[in-house]
Amino acid sequence: MARLSLLPRRKVAKGNQMKALNYGTGRDSKALKERFLQYFTFRTKQSGVIRGVVRDLIEGGIPREILMDWAVEAGYSKSYVASLLSHILVSQGLRQRAKGAGRKPSAAAQSLLAYSRRRYGKDFLNVLRAAGRLGMAELAAEKETKL
Repeated sequence: MARLSLLPRRKVAKGNQMKALNYGTGRDSKALKERFLQYFTFRTKQSGVIRGVVRDLIEGGIPREILMDWAVEAGYSKSYVASLLSHILVSQGLRQRAKGAGRKPSAAAQSLLAYSRRRYGKDFLNVLRAAGRLGMAELAAEKETKL
């Protein structure tokens, strides 16, 4: 029955269902959860301890979502928990998103790049930079004339 208290209330991702179910069977599982919640507030003083506990939990197969659920249920704000866990996991090389994740370049930018490569060869970047500076100067001149 003690195992049920360790599980989150929401659904766990498919790959982590068995890990989450089996997690509560270990003798150190409850102790790790308690240590995780105990050291969670000591961001600077005990950062080595919380990093170690998080590492042990992740290596034991507990996903980030369950760690977040535990901390939120203990009364911490979701944004604080997400930020702290992200900081800890990134420092351990466990990045959630791919490096450089962000906006994708527009189709117009890609076609302009392809055209400039074909037209100007290896000097395409210099031409594009010069065009960018020229465009910024034209915008600034337009603003001044409107004032």
